Parts: sequence; C-alpha cells; structure tokens
Amino acid sequence: MNSPRNLLMPVVLAVLLLMSCHRESLPKPADVTVRFETVVQGDPVVLNQIKYPTQAGHRFSLLNLKYYLTHISLVADDDSRVELAKVHLADIHDTTSLSLTAFSVPSGHYKGLEFTFGIPKMQNLVDFLDNTLANQNMLWPAQLGPGAYHYMKCEGQFDSLDTGVILGYAFHLGPSMGGDYSFDVRRDIDLTIDGQARELSIVMDVYNWFHDPNTYDFAEWLTGIMNKPTVQAIAKENGYNVFSVTVD
Repeated sequence: MNSPRNLLMPVVLAVLLLMSCHRESLPKPADVTVRFETVVQGDPVVLNQIKYPTQAGHRFSLLNLKYYLTHISLVADDDSRVELAKVHLADIHDTTSLSLTAFSVPSGHYKGLEFTFGIPKMQNLVDFLDNTLANQNMLWPAQLGPGAYHYMKCEGQFDSLDTGVILGYAFHLGPSMGGDYSFDVRRDIDLTIDGQARELSIVMDVYNWFHDPNTYDFAEWLTGIMNKPTVQAIAKENGYNVFSVTVD
C-alpha cells in the first residue's frame, strides 16, 4: 500500500519542474557595452592627415579629440529610463575611454538611446566630476565665465583654402561667458535585453560640426572661440546631426 508521502512525491516533483521551467523562461538582465567611435563623412577617422574638406574651402586634419557625454540612458517602451553612465569622457588617444560597460541592465525592449553632449549648466561644477588628471585637463578657464569644464576639445590643422598655408585650429566648446551650450541627443534604436550581453556604438561625425545649418570657417576664428558665445551657439546648432547610434 502506498503511503501518503509516496503519493505526494510525483506532485511535488511536477511542481518543482514547472517552477524551474518558469524561472528559465523569465527575461534576464544583461551587460550593455557602449563604444565611442569617430568618423569623418561616414568613414573611420585617420589622424594627422590634412585630407578632409569643409564647405568653407579648407582641408583639415584631426589631431586630438576629447568630449563629455552625460546621462547616457536607454529609453524603454514605456518611456522609463535606465541610466548607463552619469558622465563619460571619451578621448580618441585613450583606448580605455572608448567604451564603457553597464552591468545587469534590466531586461526588456528599448526604443531609444539618449544623452547630453557636454555638461548641463546646473551640473557643470568642479565637484560634479572626480578629481582626475583627465578631468583637470578639461577645466574651463574661470575668466571666461562660470562653468567648470569644457564640453569638447577638438584640435588639428587646416590648409587655408588649399594654398599650402598650414595653420592650427582649436575647436573648443563649453560654457562660454556662463551660457549653456550643451544639448540633448536622442536616437531611435531597437534593442532587446534578455540575458545576452549587447553592444551599442555612439558615433561622432566630426565633419558635421563644421556645416549644416552653419558653415564654420577655421580661418575666421584663428584666435579661438572659447570667449565667443555666438560661435558656441553656431556649434550647438550644427550639433543636431553630429551623432548617430548603431546596435551591434
């Protein structure tokens, strides 16, 4: 004769099996890596070569590029946000800065990626960032108005109107005279998180900083633009199509 315990065993095993299957079918979080890429007119940048055209008639090179993005966040289908990084400094010469990984991002479908180029005015304070050498090298001069940090340093050379006269440029963006020239970026994506690590790329096309809707002329601003709010505003307007996002 079977005991009550023996009769219950198949039922218990069946329940445990169902619970195990249910756990396996639940969506799972995963790590998300964001990579920072630089292109010119859609092609991967080649440093230190005066080869890239501008609408102003000059050819330019890229020697140095570093910039801040803040509040890099995924946008879920219900418009909730998952912040991947509060702030990130990308430096084209520092390979360790050209990616970041957010761990255990909640599962689900994400329809967008958004971030702020630069550091918004209310957060652009010295204590917003860690006191590292990299951040110290991005400090904004106090005499040029409130605001602790550059948004971007983009530097190189240009051949003035293809005449063979080589000059340098410093396209430095930041809180000129206390203004806020940071701007928000949002791009549509199709990303599902379900247990498998995923990768995204934020791509900056440097060429787009210098045209559309405004033509930026290196020769006109040889003395620099850090103390020129009107030029900072021009750069901000051009920034609307500088960034794209791809899902790998």
